Amino acid sequence: MHLDDITLRIENLLIQYPEAYGINRSADWALLKLTEEVGELAQAHLTPPG
Repeated sequence: MHLDDITLRIENLLIQYPEAYGINRSADWALLKLTEEVGELAQAHLTPPG
């Protein structure tokens, strides 16, 4: 899979997610969603394996 393919999939999700849940896509929403995802990444990094 190429980076262009991954980018297109992410862009599609960014359109479908708010539509599915009735969310107004705004700059505030995008910032909060990014913050949520970074928090999940940090949690995964800090969780010990096994």
